[in-house]
Amino acid sequence: MKSYGFTLVKWLVVGFLALFLGIQVYHSVYSSYSTESAVYYKDYDGIPITGFIIRNENIITSDTAGVMSYTIPEGGRVAKEGVVAQVYASEAAAAAALQVEELEAEIQSLQTLQQYNDPTAADLDLLNTQVQTAFQNLLESTEGGRYDGLANSAEQLLSLLNREQIVTGQVTDFSGRIAALEAEKAALGNNLPVQSVSSPYAGYFVSSADGYESVLSTDMIDTLTPDQLNALEPAALPAGNIVGKVVSDYEWYIAANISFSDSLQLAEGDSITLRTSLSSMPDLPVTVKKINKSATGEDVTVVFGCTYMNGELAGIRTHPMTIVLQTYEGLRVNAEAIRIVDGQRGVYVVEGAEAKFVPVNILYSTDSYSICEMSGSGDGLQLYDEIIVKGKDLYDGKAIG
Repeated sequence: MKSYGFTLVKWLVVGFLALFLGIQVYHSVYSSYSTESAVYYKDYDGIPITGFIIRNENIITSDTAGVMSYTIPEGGRVAKEGVVAQVYASEAAAAAALQVEELEAEIQSLQTLQQYNDPTAADLDLLNTQVQTAFQNLLESTEGGRYDGLANSAEQLLSLLNREQIVTGQVTDFSGRIAALEAEKAALGNNLPVQSVSSPYAGYFVSSADGYESVLSTDMIDTLTPDQLNALEPAALPAGNIVGKVVSDYEWYIAANISFSDSLQLAEGDSITLRTSLSSMPDLPVTVKKINKSATGEDVTVVFGCTYMNGELAGIRTHPMTIVLQTYEGLRVNAEAIRIVDGQRGVYVVEGAEAKFVPVNILYSTDSYSICEMSGSGDGLQLYDEIIVKGKDLYDGKAIG
């Protein structure tokens, strides 16, 4: 029994010592301080709205049944009597016609390069830069979801790469490739459209319709009230195959209802920005055109004018947006890092192996972070300073290990 008791005590002492040493090792390896870098950040505050798009729009229909193949990109410009679509008898015919068009474009590009017979006159450095730029544009279009210009970006990159092969002597003749493309084109046959659809109007083309085209007009912006905006309903679409519609005016409008008190921060004629969730136009420049009060005076309809257009903008009727009232730019600081020392707001940064208190000028705050002014001198908060977010009993000169 005595031997057993001695062994138990021994193991308890060993366990205690191991625990004590473990705690010491933990504290020596894992610092009780955590830091974050001060990074540049841009934020804004404003009035959230649901924007309702008002444009002068005319629907285009076709009496011919078949598969539609558009010749104008979404939001693209079309001239009066310009062709916006081709109607094919089947999906296969439409796909073959599109493939023939792509083959013809590549053949034309290679034939142009074939005539380029002075590679020594080319600036290879400039050409390499153009290739890199085209590749970067292609990546940005893909990552940003801007697929409307993807085909053009890919075609431009391919053309530059082919030219680079000519200039560097990797390829001297594209005749074989051209012959193969011609054969591929011939095998697809001559898939003629059943009908070409032209637009009676000039403007921006959109390949869809929603019934508001006959309900909305830019003439209504002067008198549109909150009740009228809330009561808008789409009309029935016209009979026939809907090809799309054409937005006929250069300027179009966004209407939204806001409170009277919020409207006091706006004035007709103001040039402002609407923040959107659109990848192609996150910041939309607009002008305040009208501020129309309701009968009770509690709400107003504010109408913004806009002259920007692309495929993504062309396809929306309503969209959540924010009227940007103020933009803040500076260094983002975790809210937990803000401390008050002698009545002065600031943060502790790591300087060498010590803590240093740096006063900050807070421009904008949320529950989780603040945007602080970036100092123009070495005494204030600087870009990429290591800010201590968590740490106890901090003071100037305290060793941070």
